[in-house]
Amino acid sequence: MAIDIGGYSIKLVRLAESAKGYELLDMGMISLPPDSMVEGEIENPEAIEETLKNLLKMEQLKSKNAVMGISGQSVIIKKISVPRMAEKDLEEMIKEEAEQYLPFDIEEVNLDFEIVSPEVSAEAAEEQEAPEEPEEEEEEPQMDVLIVAARKETIQVFQDVAEAAGLRLRVLDLDVFALENIFELNYELQPGAVGLVNIGATLTNMNIVENGVTAFSRDIPVGGNTISEEIQTRLSVGFSEAESLKLGIMFDDFTKEDVVKPIQAGIELICLELRKTIDLYEKTSEHKVSKLYLCGGTCLMSGIDRFIADKVETETEFLKTFRNIKINTKKFDPEYLEKMEAVMAITIGLAIRKKDDKQVS
Repeated sequence: MAIDIGGYSIKLVRLAESAKGYELLDMGMISLPPDSMVEGEIENPEAIEETLKNLLKMEQLKSKNAVMGISGQSVIIKKISVPRMAEKDLEEMIKEEAEQYLPFDIEEVNLDFEIVSPEVSAEAAEEQEAPEEPEEEEEEPQMDVLIVAARKETIQVFQDVAEAAGLRLRVLDLDVFALENIFELNYELQPGAVGLVNIGATLTNMNIVENGVTAFSRDIPVGGNTISEEIQTRLSVGFSEAESLKLGIMFDDFTKEDVVKPIQAGIELICLELRKTIDLYEKTSEHKVSKLYLCGGTCLMSGIDRFIADKVETETEFLKTFRNIKINTKKFDPEYLEKMEAVMAITIGLAIRKKDDKQVS
């Protein structure tokens, strides 16, 4: 069972896996009180615990084992290049290497790594022999390694929330890796680089996948609330009223024309960060990001894909979350699933994780 605690709601998904693929068994969502979860950090654990209990009760699930996702400033993902070596030797040096990239003490984090250079393997590294008498000094072969770190304190908060709700948290995975999972399930391997973008309420997760492997990721503290805040400021309304206006629910003397510019201003702030992320990646890569695959609750806004494509100057497409998931249409309304496709991407990605996937606990 996968549980995604977002800035606006908690989502739940349960899948069945067989030789034919995955089938959707259960899916649910419940709204959270405001500011319970902010930029990936649990701010009000009691509210989240109570809301999660209510969701589990609504879905009437007997299973207690759960996987959750984590993102935000407590998570660091960094791809580095190190001399080519066997994985057992890399384990001994990765902690020392990682320290220079972490903004907090190494003892405060859970640390893991994965060799991501497709041509590198431990066997190849061990078998590689240097010439007996090299004529001239050659550049030492390198390999790419993905370092993943998450603060132990943040992990403990998620574990406490799960336990208080009566769950056993078996895995705490990364939201950006969940994006990679759902993309791999639904799309063929694409050469070059593409961006997977989940625009939530308070946080946008961006994972740039290069030749099928995570190459660069960033959790950006902007999202749907950024748009609502622009409406709130420019039209002098409360936040809940701004949320309604964002969704096209007009009241008083406001018209859709009144809301257009504030909405555009908010989306432009998101686009600036997306463009910045792409530029950061492209400075150190030989590839250009050819396409953005969009998901997240904010993508329910009409026309946001075209606006982002124009401002970021990159082709966009909504991520097809349920493309390769078997659906029982007698149990799940196809029209409802179509609306939920953008919202459930991270949750489905968590639900299909494998035991040997990258993780932080």
